[in-house]
Parts: sequence; structure tokens; C-alpha cells
Amino acid sequence: MADEPSIRLMADTDLSQVFSLIDRENWGWEFHEIRRIFALDTRNSIVAEIDGDIVGLITLINFGKTAFIVHVIVKEGWRKKKLGARMMRDALQNLDSLGVDNVELHAMPDAADFYNQFGFKKVEEISFFCKHRGTGGFQDTVDPPMDAEFRLLDSDETLSLSECQARMMGFHECDFQYALNTDLPECPVGRIVGGSTTAMLIARKGSDLNPLGPWFMNHPDRKTARAMLRYVIARLPDRRTDVGISSSNELAKEIFLDEGFSLMTEGVVRVSRSARAVSPFPRELLAIGHLGVI
Repeated sequence: MADEPSIRLMADTDLSQVFSLIDRENWGWEFHEIRRIFALDTRNSIVAEIDGDIVGLITLINFGKTAFIVHVIVKEGWRKKKLGARMMRDALQNLDSLGVDNVELHAMPDAADFYNQFGFKKVEEISFFCKHRGTGGFQDTVDPPMDAEFRLLDSDETLSLSECQARMMGFHECDFQYALNTDLPECPVGRIVGGSTTAMLIARKGSDLNPLGPWFMNHPDRKTARAMLRYVIARLPDRRTDVGISSSNELAKEIFLDEGFSLMTEGVVRVSRSARAVSPFPRELLAIGHLGVI
């Protein structure tokens, strides 16, 4: 028997074990989401394995210049044995070798200090809200007000959203182009004025929950934002809908609470390891989305 787990790249055949380990944490992830993360980047997520048993994992998506670490998990019985640190060092060294200049993740407050040793710094806090099934769905379909100018976008228009996403979120445009080309959202809504996108809200359909975001409006006002949110939710299956927002964005909080969302988790820390300055998300960014950058 090996003395300690070996660390290797995650493979498609690992996904059942990977999901089982993630599911034990009760974070609400679905198997199709884990498969989607892996499909977006099949070359950088890693597992720690011993005698065929996966006892640790890091799932991440390298978008090109920015990478987002989604899960860092060590199985009970292997914690406090520096396995998490070994995996983090391996993952970050690989990303550095690929020219990634910004790595981000969301950490629970009691785990944030762990990431300081790898050069991560706190940027801001993130809150997660959810809207439970039975409070919206196809049966509630509504049309936008005549002066709202937002509508469902076709695939060509959706792909053009990468510039405005990058501008609002502070990431490289090429990273969003990669994400959208690889995985188009099912429900992209935009407001286009004079050829420029002045608002957009992306939603995806899941088997048990619908991820919502990112969502930005150039000059957000409560009336138009609520109309846009209702327009999108009415076109989603009647399932739980999840969204993350910057905790400091009081307008976004008010809008989601007004529309029947409830606070699920708060105080989650957005941390970044970057060669460049990283700023908190602006007020115009009302939602960051389920995976942070997509």
C-alpha cells in the first residue's frame, strides 16, 4: 500500500467518485454541473488517489488568462495531513506554466486563511441567494415593457457579449469568448441600444436548479431590473434558481429579495492570486453567476 496519495490529472472516468466526494459536503452541486466544469477544461483539474480511492480533488477551469478554482476537497481521514497544500501547489504551478495571470476562488470564511500561503488576497465578500420552485416558471411568462428594449438573444449576439462581460467583471475578453464558444447559455437576454449592449442577463437550465448570471446594467434602476429579472425567470423551468452577488451591492440585494429570492449563504470570500490589480465588482454588476466568471 502506498504511503500517501498520488496526484494526477482528473479523467472523465473519475467523475462519479469526484461527484460523490463533492456531494458529501452538501453544497448543492449537481452531477451535470461537475460534468460541465470538466467539459470546459479537461486538462487542469486534479485528483489525489490511493489504491483506486479518490481522497482529494481540485476542480478548476482555465479560461486562458484567468482560471477559476471551483472545488478544493480533501476526504475525511486525510485532512490535516498537508494533502490540500500539495494539491494546491501542483495546480498553481501548472497554471503558472500556462501563463495564467489571475486565479480566483470563493472560500468559506473559516478556510480563507488557508489560501493566503499561496499568494491569494481577499477582494470582497459574496452572498448567494436562491428562489425556490413554485415561485416562477414558464406558466408565468411575461413580455418586457415596451420601453425596456431587452429580449432573448440569438447565438451570434450571445457570442458578442464577451466584451461587455469582460468590461464589467474585469477579466480578459478572450476568456469570455472561450467560455461562450464552449458552452452557450440557454437563456441569454440583452438590451442593445445604438449597437451597444447596455444590459445583459444570462441564465442556464439545470435538472434541479437554474444558475443565474452574470447580470449587468449600465445604469441599473429597480423598475427595469425587476422587469428584466421577471422576463428571464418566466422562461426558466420551475426549479430552484441560484445566484451569487457582491455582498456590498445593496441594490442587487433589494431586487432579489423583492422578487422572492432568499439569502442562502453569506460571507463567502472572493480571493485572487493575480499579477495585476483586482478590484471588487462594480455596482452595475448585479449578479456574478453560479461559477463566478461564467
